[in-house]
Amino acid sequence: MDPSKPSNTSTRRHLIARRLGLIFGAVVLPILAAEVLVRVLGLAPDLLRIRMEEVNSVFRLSDNPILGYELRENARYTDQPHSAESKTNSHGQWDVERAYEKPQGTKRILVLGDSVVLGADVFDFRNTMTGVLERLYDDPQVEVLNFGVTGYCTRAEMELLKTKGLKYQPDIVVLVFVENDYLPNGDLHRTDAATQPAYAKWLFVKSALFRMACLSLDLFEFRANIDRQRAHNGAIGDDNVKDGLAMFAQLSQEYGFQPLVVIWPYFSKHGIVDRESRGRNPDDFLEIDPQDALEVEGLAREVGLSTYRLSAIFKALNELPDSQTRRHYSVDGMHATEAGCELAARAIKSILDANTVDRGTAPDDQTPPSP
Repeated sequence: MDPSKPSNTSTRRHLIARRLGLIFGAVVLPILAAEVLVRVLGLAPDLLRIRMEEVNSVFRLSDNPILGYELRENARYTDQPHSAESKTNSHGQWDVERAYEKPQGTKRILVLGDSVVLGADVFDFRNTMTGVLERLYDDPQVEVLNFGVTGYCTRAEMELLKTKGLKYQPDIVVLVFVENDYLPNGDLHRTDAATQPAYAKWLFVKSALFRMACLSLDLFEFRANIDRQRAHNGAIGDDNVKDGLAMFAQLSQEYGFQPLVVIWPYFSKHGIVDRESRGRNPDDFLEIDPQDALEVEGLAREVGLSTYRLSAIFKALNELPDSQTRRHYSVDGMHATEAGCELAARAIKSILDANTVDRGTAPDDQTPPSP
C-alpha cells in the first residue's frame, strides 16, 4: 500500500465528518439562530419555576384567578436543603405556626411581598427578614407574620391580604415593593406539566423556541393552561400596582391597620441603588438618582400611603465598601442572603420604631428615620 495515499478508513471518516458538518450547518445552526431570535424578541413567555407538578410541591393552583397559585399547607421545598423545622405552616405561610385569633395584648406586624419577603434563598424561615424582625423586638407580644409568595405582584399581594391576612387581625401591614412588581404573577403554563414526557418538560423549560412552538401549535397539550393564564392576567388588570395600592389604602381604612410601603433596593456592583422598570420589561431597568421620584412613590401618594426607600437606610446601616455589598447582602442583586435579611429587618424596625407614619397620610418629607 502506498503510504502517501489515505486509507479507506481515513477516507470514510473524512466523509462522515463532512456530512455531519453539513447536517450541523443545515439543521442545528438555524435552530440555534431561531432560539436566539425568539429570546431576543421575547416571543415566548418567561417561566417562573414554581414546580407545582411535584408530589410534595410547596405550591398549588388557586381557585382565585387573581392569585393563580398559592403556598400549600405543611409543605417543604423539595429541591432545597431547608432545615427540618422549616416548612409552611398549617395555613400555608412560610412561617412558624400562627393562630388566626390574636392573643390579648399582642401586636401583629404582617409583611407582604414576593420571594424577597418569603426568603427564597434563605433555607430557614427563622433567618428571613420577618424571622429576624420578630427576634429584634425580643417581646413575646410582638408577632411578625411572613406573607411572602414567590412571584406575586402588588395586586396579588393585596388579594392575599384580603383573603388570608386579615384573618390574623394585623395592627401594621408592611408592603415590600420590588422593582419587578409591575409584572403579573409568574407564568402558569407549567402547572399541568406532569402529563407531558420528561424530555418535553425539560425542553419546555430550557428552550424558548420549543416553548413558543408548543404554545402556538398546542404540542404535548402544553397550551391547555393558556385559558388559566389569560384568566389570571385579566383578573390582575393592566395596572396591578396602581390598583393594588388603592386596595391597600381602602383595606387599611376598613380594617384599621396601619399601612406602610417600603421600597426594596437593588444591590449593584457599585453599591445599593434604586431602579425603575422601563416598559414593564423584566430585564430592562433604569437606575434612579436618589433625588428623583419613583413611580410607585407617586402612585402611593395619590391614595394617601406613606413610602420609605430602604436604600437610604441600608446605606446608613451598611459598614462594608460599596464593592462588597452585592455579594454580602444578595444572591443575585435582588434576593437577599441571610445577611441581607438581617439588614432589612433592622431597617424596617427603624421605620416602625420611629413611628413617623400616620395612618391614611403621606408625608411630603420622605427622608428615612435615623437607624
